[in-house]
Amino acid sequence: MQLAGDHLAIAQALLAFGRTIPVEKLFPTDVPEAASFVLSDPFAFTLAACLNRQTPAETIWAIPYELRERLGHLDPWRVRTLAIDDLAREFAQLRRKPRFVNDAPRTIAELTTIVCDEYGGDASRLWVGRRAADVRHSFLRIHGVGDGIASLIVLLIEKAFGLRFPDLDRPRMDIKPDRHAGRVLCRLGVSSSQEVRDVVAAGRVLHPYFPGELDAPLWLVGREYCHSELPRCVGCPVTAVCARVGVASQSIGLPAPSAERTSAIPTAEPPTLSVERLGGMRRSLHRLFDQLDPDSVGSRESISARLSRLRDRRRIPRDIAALMRSVIETRNTAEYETLVMLPSQSRAVRATWQAIDEWTRGEGPRLDSVE
Repeated sequence: MQLAGDHLAIAQALLAFGRTIPVEKLFPTDVPEAASFVLSDPFAFTLAACLNRQTPAETIWAIPYELRERLGHLDPWRVRTLAIDDLAREFAQLRRKPRFVNDAPRTIAELTTIVCDEYGGDASRLWVGRRAADVRHSFLRIHGVGDGIASLIVLLIEKAFGLRFPDLDRPRMDIKPDRHAGRVLCRLGVSSSQEVRDVVAAGRVLHPYFPGELDAPLWLVGREYCHSELPRCVGCPVTAVCARVGVASQSIGLPAPSAERTSAIPTAEPPTLSVERLGGMRRSLHRLFDQLDPDSVGSRESISARLSRLRDRRRIPRDIAALMRSVIETRNTAEYETLVMLPSQSRAVRATWQAIDEWTRGEGPRLDSVE
């Protein structure tokens, strides 16, 4: 893997930003009570953390709160009495569901058994007074929790509950190579691709003594600034050290980075759109619909149904609605039918998105940046 850029300056910028992040930012939800719940209730925290697999943060950290609202409690002893089928029915009724909802009941059942049988119903005893290696091992016994999630849970425990595991082998704690970290590291000029191997290696190069410490700042930069489409470079905490690989400088109002910062990695847009980028477009449309129809925020209505209703109410012109629907359907096809898009298809979707963006800049509300 070829690496570019001033690694020390990049690492320092990320770590400096990381030190300013309030712990609540790491547990974002659209329900304030949900965030405080997972930070004050160890069982709620562990429940969400074990389900944290390819699910938006706003969803995953709100699930314990919503379960408590449905059940009237979130007592591990009482949850333990629920059969797998009972748990499955409860999860099916949630407005916010984990990505792997069919696996969730087994995950919760196994977590609850460990908490009750081995720690007397007190989930905090999973980590209080224990070695980091033992904590990881306990979580790895739970269905669906792999090495990456177990390591992330250990790091989140330190941040959420103010602990520091003295035995934690920090040089071996790699970053979680999620979509945000991969995108940010590529644009910084540190990783040559968003492949897991390259992203993990880039984290080790940037911060060899504790790669995992970069998790939070990379995730938050990707989430709030470095969107897949229309990145918000102005105000980004690492913009001064960023090579902006693959980002058109004219579109973000910044001067082009120097040639030496970008020479190691090609700057061309990828020929085909990824499912991640299509998903970012879909999420941006959801936020746009929230602006147009605030009363429907948080509803269980599908995005297609929301679009049809806004079109019928003349909040969105029919021609623009047709373009939006094509983006939504392309994203669904790409994810559920594993479509490999041709370059010509990707160009068509980009042109469609540009037309939607032009409408929002002219007649419609502002189209939010795509994550």
